[in-house]
Amino acid sequence: MSIRALYLQTFPNHADVFVDPEPIAPWTFPLCALALKKVNPLWEGSVTWVYSLEDPYGEAASAHSNDLCISDAQLSFHRAQGKYRFAADLGFFTPSADWLRFVVEVRDAYAAAREKGMSMGKKTLRFGGRPRWTQSDATPRDPSGKKMHFIGQVYSGDFFWSLVGKDLFLFYSPEHDLVTQVSQGT
Repeated sequence: MSIRALYLQTFPNHADVFVDPEPIAPWTFPLCALALKKVNPLWEGSVTWVYSLEDPYGEAASAHSNDLCISDAQLSFHRAQGKYRFAADLGFFTPSADWLRFVVEVRDAYAAAREKGMSMGKKTLRFGGRPRWTQSDATPRDPSGKKMHFIGQVYSGDFFWSLVGKDLFLFYSPEHDLVTQVSQGT
């Protein structure tokens, strides 16, 4: 068994990631979960990189955003009993009619990749250290104003095909049990 297999789980189930998986499942795609103790031995539980489908052309994301979920480029989740609870109103993900076709394509691609299964051996995954930003530094701050701890980064295109591949940077605040994911594309 590889070191990665001890700390990582690819394509975790929505029920293992989210407190209330049903309403968020149509818009989110868990890529991989990482045991927090791999980054800091004092931290418990796991965090998960989640590809998400918020409509960048619609008005829902901006209408339902807040300081923690400000756009399609930053999503936050409170952890409750080790699972995610979205930090904004789920209306954030409401797609426009034009975006629905893309949503169906991504769901199909994700389902095919999950069914096929995959090894993390050749995938792009970095954890600990410092982010390698695709664009400019976008390190989030927790509700107390402190910079969040960098957990790691993945490229969504390494897990499944999507029209929009994203570099996903994951951050954690142990004080607030808050996970924030920043996405950047080229």
